[in-house]
Amino acid sequence: MPLSSKGFPVLLSFDLDAETMWTARDPKNTERPIIMSQGAYGWKVGVPRILELLDRYGLKVTFFIPGLVMEQRPAVMEAIMKHGHEIAHHSWSHAWIVNLTLEQEREEMDKGIEIIQRMTGRKPVGYRSPAAEFSPHTLTMLDGYGFDQFLKYRNLSAARLAVLAAAPVRNVPQAMSSKVTRKVQTFMVAKFVRS
Repeated sequence: MPLSSKGFPVLLSFDLDAETMWTARDPKNTERPIIMSQGAYGWKVGVPRILELLDRYGLKVTFFIPGLVMEQRPAVMEAIMKHGHEIAHHSWSHAWIVNLTLEQEREEMDKGIEIIQRMTGRKPVGYRSPAAEFSPHTLTMLDGYGFDQFLKYRNLSAARLAVLAAAPVRNVPQAMSSKVTRKVQTFMVAKFVRS
């Protein structure tokens, strides 16, 4: 049953982690050709196929890409932008932010923002954590950088997302809690509940 008379709203996005999925976990993975080939498949084969499929159906989506991948694969980024898709923040190196200090997390954020601005000509508005989790600092940091959209929730129904959007945000100073909650709520309602 559709959520409205216009049908189901759908949000399509892709993470292009490439080799950083493995190198961020263990730098020695660079010495493992089979592991590295799995990361290379995404940008060598996956992205061109996805772009063709999206073009066929006239769809525009968001690609969440670590800055290091953007730096190493500029032709892939150009292809994504040429097809009219958004590039959003997915850290610099795909480091698991729950293991980082505040300074390290800020460096990941700064470097990611800088390369997105340099390559796209605009500041990113979307963010997805590479760890699929937030540190105690992440929400405050995202608000400080002016991010409007941050994806954290996976495999949840629209109804559950609406409930989460209305719930108080934890690990955020009280003065910011309502501001951050409004941003999460506005994003989730706009993307998942309204058509």
